[in-house]
Amino acid sequence: MPVHYQGMASVTEENNAERTLSYVPDIGRYAFYFGGHRMVLERKRSEAQILQGPAYDQHSGDKKQQETALTISCFSLWSGAQPIQALLAHVEAETALARENKTSIYRPRSDHNGWDNGLPRAARTLDAVTLQAGVKEALIRDVESYLHAKTKKYYGARGIPWRRGYLFYGPPGTGKTSFSTALAGHFRLNIYMISLSSQLLNDSRLDSLFDMLPQKCIVLLEDIDSAGIRREDMSGETKEKKKKKRAPMPNPFGFPANEEPEGVTLSGLLNVIDGVRAAEGRLLIMTSHHPNTLDEALIRRGRIDGKYHFGCTSKDMAVKLFMQVFLKSKDELLEHEIAKDEPTVVHMAGQFAELFSEYTFTPAEVQGYLIDHRADAAKAVREAKAYFEEVQATKTKGFDVKDGKEKASAEPAEDAPTDSEHVEKTLPSTPESSESMVVVDEEAESKQSRVQQDCASNRPLYDEWYTTS
Repeated sequence: MPVHYQGMASVTEENNAERTLSYVPDIGRYAFYFGGHRMVLERKRSEAQILQGPAYDQHSGDKKQQETALTISCFSLWSGAQPIQALLAHVEAETALARENKTSIYRPRSDHNGWDNGLPRAARTLDAVTLQAGVKEALIRDVESYLHAKTKKYYGARGIPWRRGYLFYGPPGTGKTSFSTALAGHFRLNIYMISLSSQLLNDSRLDSLFDMLPQKCIVLLEDIDSAGIRREDMSGETKEKKKKKRAPMPNPFGFPANEEPEGVTLSGLLNVIDGVRAAEGRLLIMTSHHPNTLDEALIRRGRIDGKYHFGCTSKDMAVKLFMQVFLKSKDELLEHEIAKDEPTVVHMAGQFAELFSEYTFTPAEVQGYLIDHRADAAKAVREAKAYFEEVQATKTKGFDVKDGKEKASAEPAEDAPTDSEHVEKTLPSTPESSESMVVVDEEAESKQSRVQQDCASNRPLYDEWYTTS
């Protein structure tokens, strides 16, 4: 019987212009041989009801999805299940080989059937991420100690749950997620990402996702402060009153139209992190822009074992970023680009680091500027001061994304008194005073401090939060 295949186009990671086809058997039964044994693969499709949320009982049958099942059978008088076991071991080994030196990133499936198949990406090295002095080294030592086989035995002998949690906090663009990915690549772990702000997630589904985690992996909860997780309301409000306050939910994945999103509660999150049934052996990483907004119960010792501040660019970080971009091998040089030796690049990196203020710009901003000039290191140094002064002025005044230019500021009248520090506004005289009342607008004076408030230096890594506005 002829074998039919369905072709599925996919884009390779190395070059988006190159496309390959993945072939899977069509619906039906197919015979093949493996290890001298005749086997039969059957692929069939069936419909299953989507049961979602607490209201699914009264809405069952409203939505169905198609599921595909693969069945492998082998008839053997003496071998039993061994041929099928050998086939599955072979498939597993080939999959591992294909994903060697790659980090697979998994996300929850939209149909609530566990995790997706994962997106393999080239493993990042720790050298590719530039952080403040001491942060990277401290984290690597701690993770190495935690993953050591003797640590598991030590924890078990003393009845201590074998878990480890970290909080990475700091402004956007400071490398929190990038370093999480680099950690996974260095220790050959996969990443399981969960967005707690998803309206399709509740306590039950979160618990199911954590139950399906492998023992050794990294669980990444990004922007935990924006998820809006709070303690449950204990004021005694009825469920009906609470439902009236909730906004209607869109219906992209089969929810009944009148079912409201449940969301994840704080108690539900705490239970999966370190409850009685919580998994062991995994690393939990939370990232946050504003750690002061987090509930104390979520980040207490035992749930979060290390709090690491990811700050803006220091002089030392600027030097490392410059060298990372401009130290190239011959294979990395563009046309008409002249290679520079290491002493020359080190000297130019020192010049570059002196051209802008420390702890004012994020590593992402500095790296982006350098990448734009990666073919001309001298130009990157020459234009750096003017560029970063312009960026700083734009941050202070604000930026109109739509028009791609600075927001227009209110211009004072020609005869109005002005000052480089602030603008004085003269109000009419009042009956209580014949003199004019002068009010100082301090907004302009405080803008520069607000620009740098998230990038302040000299922050302790473990025992003090930075102040948020």
